[in-house]
Amino acid sequence: MAKKIAIYPGTFDPFTFGHLDVVKRASKLFEKIIISVAENKNKNSLFNVNERKEIIKKVIVEDVKSKATITPLYSLKKKIIATYNPPIEIIEIF
Repeated sequence: MAKKIAIYPGTFDPFTFGHLDVVKRASKLFEKIIISVAENKNKNSLFNVNERKEIIKKVIVEDVKSKATITPLYSLKKKIIATYNPPIEIIEIF
């Protein structure tokens, strides 16, 4: 059976308690959660992609950390193919 993976894309600028709640809820439904941090060139971001990744790592609670991967959106497809060797079932949550 395919691994259930949630992909949660967003700019997360900043990462809020609402975002954290979605991740916590997803951790109960999925084996893996990929938090994909996007860059929006049309938005004046408070933090760059790497800073946002670090903020997310710091606020993700311990029981979710083992399931979460935080990656820039631009490298997501390449990373999924390299890591999970499709075919896999991917369910996107927003």
